[in-house]
Amino acid sequence: MRDLCVKAARRAGLRLDDLMLAQLFEGAPYALGMVERLRRDHGLHHEPANIFSFPSTRRGDSQAG
Repeated sequence: MRDLCVKAARRAGLRLDDLMLAQLFEGAPYALGMVERLRRDHGLHHEPANIFSFPSTRRGDSQAG
């Protein structure tokens, strides 16, 4: 995961210090998880909001309301 993040940052032309890299490493799994939930069976004319789906269960959701 770390190598992927470093390569992506370099490819984007970013020069990150150690603190910024640590933040990137921490957030990357969540960002990549969101990317995996994007549907890919859509046309280019579809709105972005129509291709994202939330997982069936989310951490932190309580059953009692």
